[in-house]
Amino acid sequence: MFQDAISTLGKVVWGKNTERGLGVIKVEGGLMSKLLPVYLLLFGFIMLKLAGFITWSWWWVFSPVWIPVCVVCCGVLGFILKTIYQSCLEQKRIKRMQIERIQTASNYFWYQYRPTK
Repeated sequence: MFQDAISTLGKVVWGKNTERGLGVIKVEGGLMSKLLPVYLLLFGFIMLKLAGFITWSWWWVFSPVWIPVCVVCCGVLGFILKTIYQSCLEQKRIKRMQIERIQTASNYFWYQYRPTK
């Protein structure tokens, strides 16, 4: 029974409107083509868990879903932290330029209008 389910799933997914395959799922591109391996792996893990072939925790059975989500969240968090860091550096650079302008102006006025002996 288990082998029949796997072979039917294979025919449905990989049969592309041919006589051999059922051609139910036609994936040409886009988001579904990128998520299809994740869904197939998740479906396989759930079938193996329910059939008793694996004794993993349910956390690991659903790992094809939460691991990519964690990777994307880490990437977004890294981008946000990088943006904040670059913004802080830019603010420091602007403040340093303002201080240099004030010092240059004060030095100019000091040397131009200093008292002579």
